[in-house]
Amino acid sequence: LASGAGLLTGPTSVILRGLSAMICLPYDRAVPAVRAAMAQIGRLDDHEMMQMGTAIASLTTFLCDIPWRDAALDRAADAARHAGALQALDSLLWVISLAQLTGGSVQRATTCIEDVRNVRRAMGYDSEHVANAALLAWTGAPREVVRQIGAGAAAVGFGGVGASATWALAVRDLAEGHYRDAYRGLRPQVTDPFLQVTPLQFADFAEAAVRSGHRSEAVPYVEELGRRAAVNGSTWLRGLAQRSRALISPDREAESHFRAAVGTLEATTAPVDIGRVHLLYGEWLRRMRRRREARHHLQVALEQLNRGGGAIFADRVRAEIEATGVPAGSAVDHEPHGLTAQELAVARQAAAGRTNAEIAAGMFISPNTVDYHLRKVFQKFGISSRRQLADRLDPGGGPTT
Repeated sequence: LASGAGLLTGPTSVILRGLSAMICLPYDRAVPAVRAAMAQIGRLDDHEMMQMGTAIASLTTFLCDIPWRDAALDRAADAARHAGALQALDSLLWVISLAQLTGGSVQRATTCIEDVRNVRRAMGYDSEHVANAALLAWTGAPREVVRQIGAGAAAVGFGGVGASATWALAVRDLAEGHYRDAYRGLRPQVTDPFLQVTPLQFADFAEAAVRSGHRSEAVPYVEELGRRAAVNGSTWLRGLAQRSRALISPDREAESHFRAAVGTLEATTAPVDIGRVHLLYGEWLRRMRRRREARHHLQVALEQLNRGGGAIFADRVRAEIEATGVPAGSAVDHEPHGLTAQELAVARQAAAGRTNAEIAAGMFISPNTVDYHLRKVFQKFGISSRRQLADRLDPGGGPTT
């Protein structure tokens, strides 16, 4: 890339220099070139912009700049829609779906994958096996299916997709309280990093390491999170660094870091991460026997996680709420209609007119499992047919209240 950039002039040279800096230079030295590349992409016309999905995702991920990432990818996708460039739109929607799992919304990631299927049907292609492995992990797909899809992607050169699948399974382990499994899943990745993707996993590794008895191993990664946040100025990354610092700190110091992390992350548009910091703070408060304060933060955690599609954490939150002395199923649980992430994904596709067989193929589950989830959805919504589903789901894909 660096050699190629030297042979060119103009916008392409600037973008290539940014990409090569991201790969070849130390982080501090790379950031200015990466910023210049993103600024150059922002100046491209719509036709050029819609070809830049992978570059946008890579460069903004390196900078941990979630607002810039989302704005640029949305602009590129809008340009592709207006131009009727279906192949470019297909690629962009897939990239957005993967990107939204970091500092974004699992619900939006699910919507984008469904849009990919619609685009592929419009192009006359098979749409039944479109799969974002990391999203499947977040929405409850069988673990072995996620592993196989991730491994297959890595084998054909999509290393970021494979790494993201492993990462998502580790996050699911964290959500379910399987901290040792999360540690075992993430440790090989952080010790053998993959470009811009692995540093995003440092906060999850810190949580897994601390909770599984390997606190000392978490410390250098927490330090690196803080260093990178100071260099790139990312509010989101600073919040993750503060959250991670709280986990490795002694109790007399932890609360100030938790409070800082809550304030920082609440200034972002990342509901899952906001929910997770409230969960961790609530767990710490309960351990300090400050149950009333813990209950407040746990309730906020549940609300934010449900809003962002992070329902895989819901059972962990509810268990903590119950441990504060509030009975399970009380009014503190504000999850809309109690839908799980997989029930919501099935409901959305059924409302869009997809058959059980089509839903099953796309989600890598059996038609009987789809039928089971639909029956649960009907029961929770108090309805009896698919025609009624659309009225009970808001435009963003979540239940109406």
